[in-house]
Amino acid sequence: GIDHAQKAAELARDAIEGARPTNSGLPGISTGPAAAYRHCYWSCRMAQEIGMRHAKKVGDIHEECGNNPPGKIAMNLKNNLWGRLAGKPGADCDQRCRNLLNNGVLQTFPNGTPPKDIY
Repeated sequence: GIDHAQKAAELARDAIEGARPTNSGLPGISTGPAAAYRHCYWSCRMAQEIGMRHAKKVGDIHEECGNNPPGKIAMNLKNNLWGRLAGKPGADCDQRCRNLLNNGVLQTFPNGTPPKDIY
């Protein structure tokens, strides 16, 4: 619904701002660590605010309607999935996504196929 779409857009703006290299200290806002963090953080916050299923639907539509090549779509969907899984109520999405990035869980380069997802 419109409420979830508005919340998702608000959270996307927050994620973009937070992932900017000047704010996050991470390079690669389009493809790279900052992009991986951005997708994770956005999906984590959406899972907290609108629920995991709605967060998946919004993230999937965002990727399907973009102009990205398949490898980049797969990368973004994987990082979205990890963000949703990190988005437990009360979780610190910034810290959880940074940990996933630092531990090599998030994907920072376009490659692969979309993940199999239970949500």
